[in-house]
Amino acid sequence: MPACNNKVKTLVAVVPASRMCFHPGGMGGRPSQDPIPEPGTTSEPTPAEELPAGASASVEAQLRDRIRELEAIYRYTPVGLSVVDRDLRFVRINERMASFNGRSVEEHLGRRMEEVIPLAARRPAIALARGVLESGRPVLDFELNTEWRGAARLTWLVSCHPLREDGEVTGLLTVLQSVTYLKRAEEEARAAEVRAQRQYAEFELLYREAPVGLAMVDRELRFLRVNETMARLNGRDVDDHLGRSAPEMVPEAAEPICSLVDRVFATGEPLRDREVSARPPGDPLRDYTWLLNLHPVLDGSGGVRAVLVVLQDVTRLKRTQHELRAVTERLARAAHLAGVGSWEWDILEDRVWWSEELYQLMGKRRTDFIPSMNGVFDLVHPDDRGRVREQINATLERDEPYALEFRMVLDDGTVLPVHTAASLERTPGGRPARLLGTVQSMPRNGSARPGDESQVS
Repeated sequence: MPACNNKVKTLVAVVPASRMCFHPGGMGGRPSQDPIPEPGTTSEPTPAEELPAGASASVEAQLRDRIRELEAIYRYTPVGLSVVDRDLRFVRINERMASFNGRSVEEHLGRRMEEVIPLAARRPAIALARGVLESGRPVLDFELNTEWRGAARLTWLVSCHPLREDGEVTGLLTVLQSVTYLKRAEEEARAAEVRAQRQYAEFELLYREAPVGLAMVDRELRFLRVNETMARLNGRDVDDHLGRSAPEMVPEAAEPICSLVDRVFATGEPLRDREVSARPPGDPLRDYTWLLNLHPVLDGSGGVRAVLVVLQDVTRLKRTQHELRAVTERLARAAHLAGVGSWEWDILEDRVWWSEELYQLMGKRRTDFIPSMNGVFDLVHPDDRGRVREQINATLERDEPYALEFRMVLDDGTVLPVHTAASLERTPGGRPARLLGTVQSMPRNGSARPGDESQVS
């Protein structure tokens, strides 16, 4: 119980019931006319004629001080205090206890507990009080749970102390403290601990089973933690890593990484998506490429206590990218030799893209010409624009195959016969989304100007 409760218990011990007469007329206590001995001395009063001069006045002054102290505790303590007699009638009660019961101090005095205590707490409170009266033994920190207005759950700590007169129990001193918020905080703390344990278990599973290499190293580059994937890359067991340094375990592979780890320790800033290559001990005959991420792990003062190392194997991805670039370059050379360009019309965004080969075929430079549907139609021979529009509309509306021959007019006036074919992509809802196609120049006999019908396909 709080210190104020201990204070109450001390004062009850110092000023026994035989020396305190409570009356229902207010908060004041009335001491008896007999002097009160100090704790640890005999309870028998010293005959007045044996007291030194002025001693009686000194004892009375001490008694008055203690009564005032008791009054202050009763009035200002943040816990509920009350005294009842053997009939469970309130002899004394402070404002805090009265407010717990939803009544004033005056409404309690002289009335029995069952008349004023709220129904939700009445039965357990009366049972507790009667038990202490019968046994004569105090009950400390009894937890009482009640409901407030049928909704909020309230929790109290109750302590009952018997008051004695000539060895007989004459009443009870009750100390009541609301611990609702404390209980809620404890419940929330327990729930938070359960969540933390669950999250920790999830983290452990992720750390253990992650398809990327994970390790934690200190400033000396010693392994504090390492997962199976990282250990496998290093060609050693997990337990072999712990406490040993990265240069000691993987000297060849660690060299390009150690300086970067030192930088993170020095700056406290993470390092993201750094590409490193090496031959790991686990597979020394192959060149590997990893995507390296380094993240500082801070201590309570904000300093870097460790660095989390994340290695993602991108060897296959890099190889695929290299092969894709090679294929793309071969296709580009073939398209250039064949005079084939490609294009794409993003219908939803109304954006047009041309390949480099199409720019060359049309005699345009990427820096000078931004393709658009209006711009493309301006390049089509005036006599062919109607057919091109009809073909596009038929493809968009009825999914008719897009394939036709028409003429383009270059900037220098040259008429270029072309063949174009395209395919339409739609959204899941059926709307036209993209039109992707190719343009190939057709054989021609010399140059022609617009209006030279001998060159029209």
